[in-house]
Amino acid sequence: MVFYNDIEFYPMENFDGYYISKCAKVLSTRPKNGRGEYDIKHLREINACTNSRGYKTIHLHNGKRMVKSIHTILGDTFLKDTKGENMELDHIDKNRLNNNLNNLRWSNAMFKSCEA
Repeated sequence: MVFYNDIEFYPMENFDGYYISKCAKVLSTRPKNGRGEYDIKHLREINACTNSRGYKTIHLHNGKRMVKSIHTILGDTFLKDTKGENMELDHIDKNRLNNNLNNLRWSNAMFKSCEA
């Protein structure tokens, strides 16, 4: 765990050098130019983008560049113990931009379609 601006950040699984908070902020320890070793001295916040489906995403580098949605990272980091088979992450208030951890839950597709 790392503290940054009085917020707790937790290591992201499968992404060395990246941390996420329960309020959906992401930090990287990778130098800004992308070169060099991961180092806590290079801690910086990563800005999220909104994709065409309305979800917040970030670009990560872990051997190759990839785009991941913030809510999926939160679910995989903090809610993985509650995930069942064929479950999808659901925004409780239906606002795709509200990625606060207390607004996310695992649900099955049938439940999600009934609530829509």
